[in-house]
Amino acid sequence: MDTEHHTEKVPESEGRRRILQAACPLFVEHGYKAVSMQQIADAAHIHKATLYHHFLHKEALFTAVVQVELEQHRCELIHAIGQQTTVADRLVSVAWQFFSRSHTDFGRLMTDVRENLSDEFRQRLLKEQSFPWAQLESIFEEATRSGELPSVDRELAASMFTGLIWGQIWMRKMERTAAPLTEDLARTLVDILLAGLRTSTAAASGEMTASGSPVLADSHR
Repeated sequence: MDTEHHTEKVPESEGRRRILQAACPLFVEHGYKAVSMQQIADAAHIHKATLYHHFLHKEALFTAVVQVELEQHRCELIHAIGQQTTVADRLVSVAWQFFSRSHTDFGRLMTDVRENLSDEFRQRLLKEQSFPWAQLESIFEEATRSGELPSVDRELAASMFTGLIWGQIWMRKMERTAAPLTEDLARTLVDILLAGLRTSTAAASGEMTASGSPVLADSHR
């Protein structure tokens, strides 16, 4: 049975915002499966029918909550990128944003995305995701122009970077290691990536020794 809520009528956008603000902490604290639409309506101080006017079902509402969090994460990443100047410092800043976020509400929501959303809604999030790929790829492009890196495939470099970061987060979720995700770890991963990019680029350009090993003497050319 619906709980009665005697509230004044609010604009469509304001009503939606109120629902999302009420739903997010409930999903974070209790998890997707444990939260009912009635609980969300009560927390937002609206009728359950009003809730269904904005969102047809819980999966649609949860997806909207995650979209808001993804957009906030995107803004934080862009800010982190803009705060540093060298390619290493910028990548470390981004990696640390990922690490610190993995322990927060965002990390818990993304776990529910993987475990409880249907393929349809997971694909919708993937298609509409607001991850700042262009800004991340620009780090490698600008590093090439400034001479910090030789010419690299920026899309490949960006995907390798995110793979390293997400791999470390996933290892901890799978309890393969209990070591904390630290800024020092972020810098170690970035150093390894950049060293590898410089080495593989030298090899691809034909700068090899007689033994077949890449020339590493001038890794910052």
